Amino acid sequence: MVPKPANTIRVLVLGGSAVFNAYAEGGRTWSRALEEKLNQRLDESVEVINAGVPGYGVHQSAHRYAADLGDLDADIIIVDHLWNDLKTLAWDDSDALVAHWKNVGIDNEVSVWMRENPVFDFLSSRIHLVSKARMKLVWRDIAKQHIGLEGRPALNLDAKMNPAMLEFCLETYRFLRDEFRSRGKALVLIEQPLLVRKDNNARECEQIHYQFVGMDHENLTAAIASMRTMIATLAENEGVWLVPAASEIEANLTHFRDHVH
Repeated sequence: MVPKPANTIRVLVLGGSAVFNAYAEGGRTWSRALEEKLNQRLDESVEVINAGVPGYGVHQSAHRYAADLGDLDADIIIVDHLWNDLKTLAWDDSDALVAHWKNVGIDNEVSVWMRENPVFDFLSSRIHLVSKARMKLVWRDIAKQHIGLEGRPALNLDAKMNPAMLEFCLETYRFLRDEFRSRGKALVLIEQPLLVRKDNNARECEQIHYQFVGMDHENLTAAIASMRTMIATLAENEGVWLVPAASEIEANLTHFRDHVH
């Protein structure tokens, strides 16, 4: 691990592809933009480490932090999850889900350059050329594997949210809260904006990946609302900070490249 420089505030950002930010031009991820803004406004030096892993949900990020990232000694941890956790809500059993994650492992990853690596994550977050090169390699591998819906069997969009799995997500957030508190750190949750709302028009609906979660529009919007209510309740009642980004970024094609990014 890279030691934290003296007189420096270190911010660690956990999340999936929305944090990894592969669409960023020239490696200018939102975590890098955040670092620039904070350094402009604060008297102390600030560094922001992007530890996003595409495909990760809050459960994987929580265990990754406990296993690998705690030694980074971050002062503030930002957690930005939602879309990948929506798949979690459709499962019947949390033990079966965790076993599935273990079985999937590296065999089904999109690119080795997405693979979590604390040292490489740190370098990507600090050195512009490393971040830019990593993103080019990710998109090269995506193009090779032709990731998309073409040629895949259509899924029945009949999945619904399982309240027990919502509780599973809540337990994971509480684990993170307790883990950070034990280290004397601040936990910040982001209310992730998505291109999904009750009144999406036909063009917007074409951009929404319903098959990713197996839910139709009605059940998907209900699941998103439940997740956001859970996060807001954590912030209001359990001493966690909340950034309401969803209320600041309008859910339309002006602001989104796809259903998530």
